[in-house]
Amino acid sequence: MEDQTNPPHRSPVDYATGTGKLGRLRCFAALLAAVLLAGASAHSGALALRDTWRIFKAGTPDFAVAYAAKLAPARAVLPDRGTVGYVSDSNDEGEFYLTQYLVVPLVLEKGPRPDLVLVNNHVANPTSTEDRVYRVSRLADGSAVYDFGNGIKLIDRRHRP
Repeated sequence: MEDQTNPPHRSPVDYATGTGKLGRLRCFAALLAAVLLAGASAHSGALALRDTWRIFKAGTPDFAVAYAAKLAPARAVLPDRGTVGYVSDSNDEGEFYLTQYLVVPLVLEKGPRPDLVLVNNHVANPTSTEDRVYRVSRLADGSAVYDFGNGIKLIDRRHRP
């Protein structure tokens, strides 16, 4: 008696994927697609690793490290605790949260409402200032403006005359 569940002229692949040549073609196409996807993924990962290695070898800091260095002079002038306003010419939410992280334990609030306001101007022309040196000027209302020469300014309205 012959096995009726698996006749000799049909393979298990035929039962799993369909009948005959069409089923084998589908199986081959799925296998080819999986191999191509894996190859594309490996290629993408290799390119990302190559670019990361080049940046590392060149000594170029990533955005967060460069921004932390840009904000460091202002951070030295800020108080240890309190609330600081944040005004920027960019709508980048990530930069706001990075700034919040870099000024912890201060609370960063969007807008100019607090007495201390951190201003981030991306289009400002860098001015030459010595390391950790800033320029101080006064606004018409008596507020002090600390200009760190790198697009970061701090407006201090705490000690108005």
